[in-house]
Amino acid sequence: MSLDLFYKLELLNDSLNKLQVSLREIDYLKTKLNLFLFLRVLSNTLIYVILSIIEIPFYIFILPCMAYLDQKSEKERLKRLAESSVKHKALDIVSSYKIMEFIKLWPLFYLYTLI
Repeated sequence: MSLDLFYKLELLNDSLNKLQVSLREIDYLKTKLNLFLFLRVLSNTLIYVILSIIEIPFYIFILPCMAYLDQKSEKERLKRLAESSVKHKALDIVSSYKIMEFIKLWPLFYLYTLI
């Protein structure tokens, strides 16, 4: 071992003696801290899993609504694209039509959240 390592160990020992703490106490505290961190990660994981399970009915409800909005807005886009000589993609029509249709569907979303 080098002298530098001995010097650092001596400094550590002196510091621990001044604080009146033993190496066993430090090991015990490190073990408690590791256990606490493990339990915290485990609890956060369980919370995310439970929330994901709770959200499944919402996705069952919203996916058909999104498909409906996509289908209606695509029909409107093709209709407006055929009428216009200026538009190339008509993405503004898609977004505005989705907003208008979602406003019509908003009462269903509100009622679903009350259930």
